Amino acid sequence: MASFLKHIESMRELADGLPPAPDILSVPKRTQLVIEARALDVHEMRTLKPAKRYTLAVLFIFSQLQKALDDVAEIFIKTIRNLENTAKSRLQQYQLAYADQLQSLVSQFRDVLHVLQDDETSAAVRIARMRAALNNGPDGALTRCNEHIAYAGNHMFPFLLAPYRNLRSLLSECLDILSLKSSSQDDALLTALAWIKRFRTSRREYLMLDDTDLVELPLDWVPEKWEKCIFPDGRSARLLHRKYFELCVFSQLMRELNSGDVYVERSDQYDDPREHQVSWDEFREELPRYGELVDFPVDSRAFVQKLKDELGTLADEVDAGFPQNDHVEIGDQGLILHKLEKKLDPPNKTLIDQAITTSMRPVSILDILTETEQWLDLHKLFGPLSGFEARIDEPRKRFITTLFCYGCNLGPTQTARSAKNLSRKQVAWLNLRHVTEERLDKAIVKVINAYNQFALPKFWGSGKRVSADGTKWNLYEQNLLSEYHIRYGGYGGIGYYHVSDKYIALFSHFIPCGVHEPVYILDGLIKNTSDVQPDTVHGDTQAQSAPFFGLAHLLGIKLMPVSATSRICGSTKPTGAVVTRTSSPCSVRASTGR
Repeated sequence: MASFLKHIESMRELADGLPPAPDILSVPKRTQLVIEARALDVHEMRTLKPAKRYTLAVLFIFSQLQKALDDVAEIFIKTIRNLENTAKSRLQQYQLAYADQLQSLVSQFRDVLHVLQDDETSAAVRIARMRAALNNGPDGALTRCNEHIAYAGNHMFPFLLAPYRNLRSLLSECLDILSLKSSSQDDALLTALAWIKRFRTSRREYLMLDDTDLVELPLDWVPEKWEKCIFPDGRSARLLHRKYFELCVFSQLMRELNSGDVYVERSDQYDDPREHQVSWDEFREELPRYGELVDFPVDSRAFVQKLKDELGTLADEVDAGFPQNDHVEIGDQGLILHKLEKKLDPPNKTLIDQAITTSMRPVSILDILTETEQWLDLHKLFGPLSGFEARIDEPRKRFITTLFCYGCNLGPTQTARSAKNLSRKQVAWLNLRHVTEERLDKAIVKVINAYNQFALPKFWGSGKRVSADGTKWNLYEQNLLSEYHIRYGGYGGIGYYHVSDKYIALFSHFIPCGVHEPVYILDGLIKNTSDVQPDTVHGDTQAQSAPFFGLAHLLGIKLMPVSATSRICGSTKPTGAVVTRTSSPCSVRASTGR
């Protein structure tokens, strides 16, 4: 890791000596040039004209620097996150291991109280009996009490110090590489970061704040849960625990990097979020058109009033239909949802299933890929990245082979053993020099549109609904994307998919285990350019997020996290329409007064 950080530092020094990238390049053109530069080797770069060679080299270095800085920020974030997860795990282990010790302390305290209530005996006798209740070792009991108080309250902070000792140097080196800036006027956290860097080589456990430090070092941002660890004697005592304060700064910095309150200069994923926002002039110009498109009042008061009226009307409809609803009732424990009764299978279902299974002969996946390619001519979407390159011979054969290789995760070497007249380099060549994510997305859209023309999927669904959920994929532990998943267990990542009610995947995204899934729920609809355009998203409990309810409503998307609640309305409408109007208002109603 240290050598990797040194490599990034040398790359940043190299980028500092290069001219800035021309602003006349559009984003798609710049992306195309970077992809082209990544596909060329040294020999091929030398054959280009100097102007294009230097342009590709400069853009490629800037692109690699952006990716490297993203990796450093990711290392910092994941290191802090793993540090906190380790501390939480050790806290749980401590609580389980010392449950008997806590019971013993409570029993001893009860015995001492009984002795104190005995007014008939002398003070000397009572003191002797209290010592006996404490096993003649009040010092040991006091130590155990102090230890329990230190770890009580579900605070994981005492368990952070031991693993932090080995990670402190790595975290500091990561922050030395990153050029951090605040995206708002509040730069108190960055000021605190600069202050603790002055004590990077210090070995003192506690620091005494003088008057100058109190003026230069803002402490209002420190969360309340950290104060007892950072200031053991209170803020007024000016005594600060150095390592706890460093951990607090790093922890808050990790959260603000994720939220965008702090950004990394020259980064891509963690760059300034304001650069991706429209200007206020553009916002005011487009707002009336947006209001007409989604049929929302653009005035804030009128919008809130309209939403309140809709929610009030809906609440009255739900209340009116509640007595006739056989699936829900209010009992002593509150609202009770009855388990849905399973519908009986239609007659001859087993015979029909067997007949269909018998008539379906096994088909080779290579035959399916070949026929799909002949129907759609997908190879035409994967031409050379550069216009100066010649087209390859037998493009269909090469395309199908490469698609089979990487789609089935065989690898070029194993594929070359199964394919005649194709070498390992030829299989990898097409993937390196002709395939990009944008072209893959276009091919996926073309396949979805062709699938949508068949009659059978229209019997399964209307295409207006999509289900979003994730599947865990196992990964090696030493990987930037790999995290420990608490629910599934083991290290890996999450493949997040949006599947249409016509039974075809519209969008997929690979995300870490530690993120909240609503961030990616709306991406499947916003980035979907196929003919299948759903407006309703079904999700599990991960979709229950009040901010995303509001955002989905503003985008005209119906977000439904729990399909069972559709029964609350007692309506005969489709599940989607009912749940949208029973789930979303519950979150929006609580915030309409803001």
